[in-house]
Amino acid sequence: MRMRKKIYLVYQYFGTSESKWSTQWYDFTQEFIKQGYEVTVITSNFIRSDLPEARFFKTVIRDNITIKILPFGDGNNLTIPRRIFNSLFFSFFCFIYLAFTTADKYIFSIGPIGAGLPIILKKRDKTILEVRDLWPDGGFAMKKIPIFLTKPLYLIQKIIYSGSGKIFTCSPAQQSYIETRFPILKGRVSCVEHGIDPRVLNYSQTNRMELSTVQKYWVVVATFGLIHNPMKWLHLAKRLMKIDADIELVLVGSGPLYSKVANTIEEENLFNVKLTGQLSKKGLSDWIRKSEFCLFTRNLLN
Repeated sequence: MRMRKKIYLVYQYFGTSESKWSTQWYDFTQEFIKQGYEVTVITSNFIRSDLPEARFFKTVIRDNITIKILPFGDGNNLTIPRRIFNSLFFSFFCFIYLAFTTADKYIFSIGPIGAGLPIILKKRDKTILEVRDLWPDGGFAMKKIPIFLTKPLYLIQKIIYSGSGKIFTCSPAQQSYIETRFPILKGRVSCVEHGIDPRVLNYSQTNRMELSTVQKYWVVVATFGLIHNPMKWLHLAKRLMKIDADIELVLVGSGPLYSKVANTIEEENLFNVKLTGQLSKKGLSDWIRKSEFCLFTRNLLN
């Protein structure tokens, strides 16, 4: 009997489909499961977590994902020393746990400094690192991290980057910064501006351009009525077409001018506009999750 392929994801801020926080990695784990992977997530009780509290290593199963929860959460409600403490202890216990595991892929999505440290345990061809925030650099820039921690925190940062196989950043500036600070990493760092997706498992230099051209969605939830002129969104679409052809404007809502808007889109060939009509809560949530930008007009909130 053939053994299932395994993926371990280390991410301090993991949330399920019930989360009020980001569900990006939850959606990705579901894609990995469809591809035949057995997925284990190591995460924490961060401030907006929808997972049960853990006093130590608590294991829960949600939607075929095995989730290991550690009590070292992160969040802006904590002081900087406590955030550093929690990140390092989260990393320490992940280090111990992962030392006794084998898998086809290990994915680390990190912001604060310590969470990616266990990456050095595994061969580079098995590891993927997503750099969401430049820490500790951001902390130093905001003068929230004591100067005496500069050398040890930068050393940890260097160890994490050097031990990584594929490294993905969320902006060209992050990629440039990392390659300038660590020249040895040139050629191993790639930028995917809207966050990595399941295709990174098979990523190579030859499909860099394909991966980088992920569709960008700007979602506007509006009323197509006489008071709030919906035609202004079509003027916005025309401007966006000139600025960035990859942006698709998604208009959600209904009203007396809906047919006029639909006819104008067809007549003026506004291929970058999508009309969805009125959506259910779940339908709207799906669009919000994958959007780069989302705007709720005031009249819908009142």
